Amino acid sequence: MRMKTLYLTNEGILKREGNTIYFVRKDEKRSVPIHNLREVVCIAPVTLTSGATSYLLRAGVPVHFFNTHGYYEGTLYPRERSVAGVVVIKQAEHYLDVGKRMYIATEMVNGIKHNMMRNLQKMRSEGRDVESYMERLSGVEVSGDDIVDVMNREAQMWQIYYRSLDATLDGFSMERREYNPPSNEVNALISFGNSLLYTAVLTEIYHTHLNPAISYLHEPSERRFSLSLDIADVFKPVVVMRHLHYLVNRGIITGDDFRRDMKGCFLNEAGKRKFLQRWEERMSSTVYHRNLKRKVSMRHMLRLEAYKLLKHVMNDKRYRSFRVWW
Repeated sequence: MRMKTLYLTNEGILKREGNTIYFVRKDEKRSVPIHNLREVVCIAPVTLTSGATSYLLRAGVPVHFFNTHGYYEGTLYPRERSVAGVVVIKQAEHYLDVGKRMYIATEMVNGIKHNMMRNLQKMRSEGRDVESYMERLSGVEVSGDDIVDVMNREAQMWQIYYRSLDATLDGFSMERREYNPPSNEVNALISFGNSLLYTAVLTEIYHTHLNPAISYLHEPSERRFSLSLDIADVFKPVVVMRHLHYLVNRGIITGDDFRRDMKGCFLNEAGKRKFLQRWEERMSSTVYHRNLKRKVSMRHMLRLEAYKLLKHVMNDKRYRSFRVWW
């Protein structure tokens, strides 16, 4: 059975009547089939009644909340149904042991670098002038004496990659990365995409034995579900950046899809709907997995990454981060 993500882009109320969840807004009332619901993503202000909250939690459906600017605010996270004490102990062991943590963090950043390079290679094949960015990115050595050094290498790589966007995006300029608040259209698109990817990863982690609060590249204190940040970073070049190029260079997103105020630049309601429609298409699209020898969706790739980490901390198979091959 194919699981679905419910995106709520209009303000309303989620309520329970009997064994059915309804989304109610103004004079409209529609049922929400919960039996095949993966997650709920509230892009607009949504109120949950106590009955709906209880029902969703018992069904194991995470509910993610965004504010009106498109910022991720938090998640109603169900009680973990796949709790395994030995996994939590092993996760913590790999965090507390400097060498073990350094291996995972470095492997993640190597994956990020590979995926950035693959994107730039695709851009070059399309006639974009990105050779200088490829040379600079290639020259960044993923190494260091501690986690701070590794994260600094990642930050250096992202600085180079962000600068390349001015050579690969049509009609928009990146200038520099600013996200609190986004200063222009490209920053707004990246921030919204990053938040959506983070919540998608969090939902997939929920279906494993991993504890989402124990991470390796990011400090666990940085955010409650910091393991989602770790995995999301590996996939950002492939999911968020490729989505950005698709929307902009095909003219799907234009300047009319943004609103500007004293707080910054943000997608308007029409822009969010365009972004989400193609986003779900991207997350549901499949590619042939060479190891599994079958097609898997981009969303399932996120869960496979979590499983690889799980196998690593349990000493079943050494972790190798996701590297795009298409």
